[in-house]
Amino acid sequence: MAYKDRFNKQGHYKKYDDPYNDGRNNPKRRNGCKFGYNKNDHPYVSGWKIINKELVSFYCSVNPNVGVEIVENAQGKEYQKWLCTVSYPKSAKRDELFTGFFDPDTKKVTIPDINIMLHPNARVRSGRGGVWFMNNN
Repeated sequence: MAYKDRFNKQGHYKKYDDPYNDGRNNPKRRNGCKFGYNKNDHPYVSGWKIINKELVSFYCSVNPNVGVEIVENAQGKEYQKWLCTVSYPKSAKRDELFTGFFDPDTKKVTIPDINIMLHPNARVRSGRGGVWFMNNN
């Protein structure tokens, strides 16, 4: 490779050895999230995240056995109580069920048992949502 090929048009060095950067500042995505409606017209939020080099997927929706439960926090904000499935396909090949809280205004789902937040309207990297760990504060 010629010396001039190691730099882009702006004169910045291309990082060919970085697996999360293809030289055009388009790093590989490590998480994603979307909001939609299932075939029964119930809203759902699904997402995925790479944790410790493994793909973990999340699916949160209204509990079909119970229906919509409204929960109120200390500040008076109302949330819907949802059932969330967390899948670990590679290592454990198991699914775990957790309770999640859906905010209808922001379409954000919070799973406090594992400190995960799914936010489909986050507008990170060209308008895509994501999955984040929450602070314990």
